[in-house]
Amino acid sequence: MTPRQQQVYDFISRHLVESGYSPTYREIATGLGVKSVGPIARHIEKLCKDGHLRRFGRGCHGLEVVASRMEFYLVGPYECAGLGHPWPPLILIEEGLA
Repeated sequence: MTPRQQQVYDFISRHLVESGYSPTYREIATGLGVKSVGPIARHIEKLCKDGHLRRFGRGCHGLEVVASRMEFYLVGPYECAGLGHPWPPLILIEEGLA
């Protein structure tokens, strides 16, 4: 994952936790200081292709974070190991189970 893809992934993850739904491409672009949604769309496409994100539905808020069992595991009430900061993993899909 490139540094910019990581920023997009982290932005989407934080937005999901804070609001309960995924951000639009425009919200991601604005949040990351990007003027156009084109680069954001390309990063999201790559993240989906690589299995880090998954699309659902056809709406503008249709992204899910995909987590492997090794990448995320609950270690406390609201702490997710490997992330470096506490947050409740609200929308995490274990590979092979969804």
